[in-house]
Amino acid sequence: MEEKAAPPQPILIQAGTDAEPETVKAEPQNAVSTAARTSAMGGVSLEAIDHYRLTLSTKPNIVGLLVLGVLLLFVVPLTLLEDVFYDDDAAGFCCFSIITGIVLFLVASTKDNAWRKEVKLAKARVINEVGLKAPAVSKTPLLAAGGFLLASVFAGNILLTYGGLVSAALFIAAAISLVVFLAKDSEANKIVERNFQAVLNQVEEEG
Repeated sequence: MEEKAAPPQPILIQAGTDAEPETVKAEPQNAVSTAARTSAMGGVSLEAIDHYRLTLSTKPNIVGLLVLGVLLLFVVPLTLLEDVFYDDDAAGFCCFSIITGIVLFLVASTKDNAWRKEVKLAKARVINEVGLKAPAVSKTPLLAAGGFLLASVFAGNILLTYGGLVSAALFIAAAISLVVFLAKDSEANKIVERNFQAVLNQVEEEG
């Protein structure tokens, strides 16, 4: 008996099993810990901003030192003022109190100055990275002040008649010129300060 040939089996073409790798989304980095991320305000790094804010928040508490210094330097000596001329112990304690008060004032001043210096350096770092610059201030008023002052010195010696009056007028002109220069310089620094605060505010809003 002839065996019937089995019907041809359909050939199944299976789709490839290699799945495309899923795109891994990077986790957003913390703005505080990312030094490379920059602000749109000219490229200041957030590390510099954070360093400035941290330095600003670490102001030393010197109130206690100042209060104790005032007590030892002024209050205690005034209390013992009547006894220091007759009692050696009181005089010695009064001197010790004054010296200790001065030392406390020096310690408080050293701490405060060190903190202010750190804040200034941190602020300068931010300003340099942003590229903030004060508007150019003309030196003409300053040069005029020097010229008027020099002229006022010689006017009194050269001019015999009304020399003092001319000298006084030139001195006043020198003072006015100096005030004008200082006012313009102060305004330029205020512009930098306003722009600096604008940078801090924008970075805070972006964060």
